[in-house]
Amino acid sequence: RMTSLEPANCVTHWAQVDTVFLSPQQAVSPEGKFLVRAMWLGKEKVVQTGSQKELSPNDSVDFPWRCKVREQLKLEAAPDVRVIVLHIIQLTQGAEQVLGSVMLDALDSKNHSETVQEALYDPRGHRLESYLKVKLATATAAAPAAAVPVIQQDPVAVQRAVPVPVPDAKSGALSELKTTEEADDEEGEVLYEEDPEEEPADDDPEEEV
Repeated sequence: RMTSLEPANCVTHWAQVDTVFLSPQQAVSPEGKFLVRAMWLGKEKVVQTGSQKELSPNDSVDFPWRCKVREQLKLEAAPDVRVIVLHIIQLTQGAEQVLGSVMLDALDSKNHSETVQEALYDPRGHRLESYLKVKLATATAAAPAAAVPVIQQDPVAVQRAVPVPVPDAKSGALSELKTTEEADDEEGEVLYEEDPEEEPADDDPEEEV
């Protein structure tokens, strides 16, 4: 059952691992440690490994052992993949042993809407009686922020819009502020009245005889 979820390569996924239930057929060491490792199918070099957990007895004949994981394993978006692989690993004296694995379709709505119980498969592909409770969650990758356009101001236009004092035509006193444009519009007007030219006086008047 497919959904309208974003393609797996567009989102970040979390595998919300709950509990592993182990059947009596599983060869487990009660003193050992257990962990879950998550990866994309075909991308085995990029993995997320959970912390080590302990096995505990379970009040069930069918599943006498259980391991409470209660962890979220994050898988970053990867191109051209949609299947998540979870390995259940037992650690015994430092050595790792894969007890079983689960494969989940990242685009299946059932894996996102509820906690599913998935059967484990051994490394040879045989179905085991053990199972894992798990749920997937996603977060759409954030779109890059749009670049804010830089507004370039025309320095000439800015200069022409700055008010400048204009002297009064008669008194010569500074009157109201006007922009350079307004001052240019009044170009040609006589701002100062020139004194009329006077006849030059004789420095050496003729003396009367």
